[in-house]
Amino acid sequence: MRLSPVLLTCTLLAVTATTSAGEADKTRYLQVVNRAHDSLTAIAVKPTQVDQDFRDWPLASPVQGGGDSFTLAVREPGCRFDLQMQFRNGRAVVYKDVDVCRLQSLRIDPLQRGERGTRLAAD
Repeated sequence: MRLSPVLLTCTLLAVTATTSAGEADKTRYLQVVNRAHDSLTAIAVKPTQVDQDFRDWPLASPVQGGGDSFTLAVREPGCRFDLQMQFRNGRAVVYKDVDVCRLQSLRIDPLQRGERGTRLAAD
């Protein structure tokens, strides 16, 4: 049996579209471990290098410092995200370029005295 080029092309396009849609719907999980001294009270997420505001991600309760953790389920397309962390003492830090497709966990380290700003996530 010989497939016509048009039928073969349509079949390949359908398989590609199905694969892409399946990847977009895939949920990735990232365990976030709070090794900072203060409780994590809020987290906001946005895709890396996209000009949009951070979107608040609800926490069931504050994540205690010293090693408490939670699992972040990312259902959005793409792999790289910026995570903005807000702590009970009012300090905040952004972990940039977190690859949720490659990383299984992200450790939030203690902030240095007076530190606010940005950190790059280690791959």
